[in-house]
This record gives sequence, structure tokens and C-alpha cells, in this order.
Amino acid sequence: MHDRIVSLKANEQQQVRGNLKRVIVRRASGPVLIETDKSEVIEARQGDNVLFENVCSVMSLTDKTGMANRLWLVLVSDGEGDVSSVAATVDLANAGDLTAASPDYEIRNYTSTAAGVKILDAASNRRAAIISTDGLTKVGKTQGAADLFTVDGVLEHTAQGDLWAHGEGVEIEVLEYLN
Repeated sequence: MHDRIVSLKANEQQQVRGNLKRVIVRRASGPVLIETDKSEVIEARQGDNVLFENVCSVMSLTDKTGMANRLWLVLVSDGEGDVSSVAATVDLANAGDLTAASPDYEIRNYTSTAAGVKILDAASNRRAAIISTDGLTKVGKTQGAADLFTVDGVLEHTAQGDLWAHGEGVEIEVLEYLN
């Protein structure tokens, strides 16, 4: 697996070459069109985990936002095994491979409750946390907060404070990158 940062100008196209079987879009400003030399065309967004039907040698990326789009991609070649996808979100089972550039990380799993469960403690050494849910859950800075926001899929959280999840029976996986 290889991390790749690609900066696209508005409506620009760039090619990525390799023996590619899968692309994980870890970060994107907006949608990007992926076309392979095997005639596969996919519109992908942040959090998408795209498995190609055929291994491709050339993948073309085209910006769909109409403005500059900076992408962070994880490229998986045919010989590197599989990173599975569940409900269009990234399965973090191979997190060790995805975080090779990070000095440390922690993975924790929670089941949210109506009263709330604390999924992140305040941490001054947190670089980012990737929160993956298997359904709709409300998230906020405190237990029972009035300013909750909704997460359904993948959320990248870069703040260093506490984070609480509220919802009945939603499975939550947290991958926390630490400095």
C-alpha cells in the first residue's frame, strides 16, 4: 500500500500508474472521477474504498469540484492482499498498513447509547482521529450536548478535545493518530 498526495487544478486530469487493484480516498475536497485503462469509470468521494473489477496499469483522476482539489489516496496493488469495504466506508482492519507514516495509533471500538458514550478523551498529542460508524449517530463535545452533529459513515476529527457519540446501538470504530 502506498500513500499518494495528488493536487488537481479545477477540471484538471492527472494519471497515476501502477499495478492497481484498489484505491481508498482518505481525503478529498470534493468528488473526483476515476477512469482506468480497463474502461472502468467511478465517481469517488472522501471515505470511498474503490475495488476495481480488473487490475489497471493507468488510473486517470479528474477533478469534479470546479476548484482546486487535494487528494490523499491509498493505492493498493494486486499483490498486496485486500482491504475490505463495508457499507462504502473504509474497514480499518489493516490500519497498521495505512498508518505506516504515523509514529503511533490506537484503535478502539464502541457501541453508542442514547445517554452517550465517550469515544475520544482530550489529547494534546492527537494528530487526527478517523471515526467510522455503521449507522446514523449524533456526535458532540460533551455528554448530552445541545450542539450535536450527525455522522453516518466516516468522520475525520482533528480537534484535541473530548468527543461523545449518542445513538442507540450504533457500532463505532475509532482510529486515533498520535504524535
